[in-house]
Amino acid sequence: MDKIEIERFVTRWLNAVTSGNSSEFEHLVAEAVFDENSDQATRVAAFLKRAQTMNRAFSPLAGQVDELLIDDDRIA
Repeated sequence: MDKIEIERFVTRWLNAVTSGNSSEFEHLVAEAVFDENSDQATRVAAFLKRAQTMNRAFSPLAGQVDELLIDDDRIA
């Protein structure tokens, strides 16, 4: 992915979380993704559950990307 594709991906991700459109994760996330925070593979269902929980807890939820750091295949 180049920088523009990554920025588009992050925008779609943020919109999926803030809108509660959890089905969008099926298009954004592989079945299992390595999560460096937990040091293990995380299944797409975990991302769905996390997004739904955030949306229920903080609805209406708003977000924005202030800074995007890209280092090879890592995004922060």
